[in-house]
Amino acid sequence: MALIRYFGQIAEATGCVEEKISVGGINLQQLLTTLNQRYNFDQYLTQVAVNHVIVGREKDLAIKDSDEIALLPAYAGG
Repeated sequence: MALIRYFGQIAEATGCVEEKISVGGINLQQLLTTLNQRYNFDQYLTQVAVNHVIVGREKDLAIKDSDEIALLPAYAGG
């Protein structure tokens, strides 16, 4: 089961900081769609990391049960 970690406003929207989900051959886009349908966090600007590497949300990346996916609030800075 893949480990999904939530940070900041996304953790508040989901009501948890992490959960394990069986991903069974889906890609990143499908996972994000499923999670958004469940938690409606699409209203927040987010960045996505897979195994500690920031990736594009639109990336067609196969997700495995051994992966760790983090949903992070968008960074601001200067």
